[in-house]
Amino acid sequence: MRLGDITNNFPVARDIFLRTGEKPDWYVNLHYASLFGGIGYCSPVKVQFAPDRSDLAVDLAQKKHATVLMMQTFGKRWHGKATPCCYNRLAWTHVGYGDKFDDVENYPLVFDRRDPSREARLVSRTLTSDNKPVLLLSLSCGRSSPFAAHHAFTYSIRRKWSAHFQIIDLCNVRAARAYDVLALLEKAALLITGDSFCVHLAAAVQKLPVIFLCNDQPFLASDTRCNCVLRLKYSEWHGRIKEVHQTVSRYLQ
Repeated sequence: MRLGDITNNFPVARDIFLRTGEKPDWYVNLHYASLFGGIGYCSPVKVQFAPDRSDLAVDLAQKKHATVLMMQTFGKRWHGKATPCCYNRLAWTHVGYGDKFDDVENYPLVFDRRDPSREARLVSRTLTSDNKPVLLLSLSCGRSSPFAAHHAFTYSIRRKWSAHFQIIDLCNVRAARAYDVLALLEKAALLITGDSFCVHLAAAVQKLPVIFLCNDQPFLASDTRCNCVLRLKYSEWHGRIKEVHQTVSRYLQ
């Protein structure tokens, strides 16, 4: 699992902790383990297996635990059932939470160990002091589902809205921890994101409206738990750019 997959599944781990009083162990590739610094309801077990070798993590976990839940929906030697469901909803379904995926109120994404001083420094060096509302972009840093036309789309947004919004490209922001970006999400009037980490992280900031561009393949197109006000496929962006601009205009304060 990568950052977006892990973030998508945190609410399940939190619910297990709240129900049992015990922190579940989470076997995670060491490159993504820093994300767990932002939560207190789950204990990361760092492994060096490649993200697509979930089978090795399962084998290791089964040597220590009587109950092992598997939420990854891809990888070598992974044999899942054919389903019309997208990958991130399927992850919840695998462990008996499929009917709770849309219940954001009772199964929220919570980062309960944030660092206010570190976040304040990030906000200070990222945002200017002008009074323009903040428009965040996250379109060029998707790995599993990259948006090939991000240059053209971003140009259209900047050309029309730079005079009205302070536009920040989150793909160029260097945060000490990935979840520190929550501080920027909380300051923003709008987020436009591709199918990547930020669309999952935005579930923790429900007041933030999100324009979401997703993968054209149904299984790879994330279902959202954030406040998604407009959803379009990557291939639709040019034909629906007027609709995108109309939506942006609604959040010009």
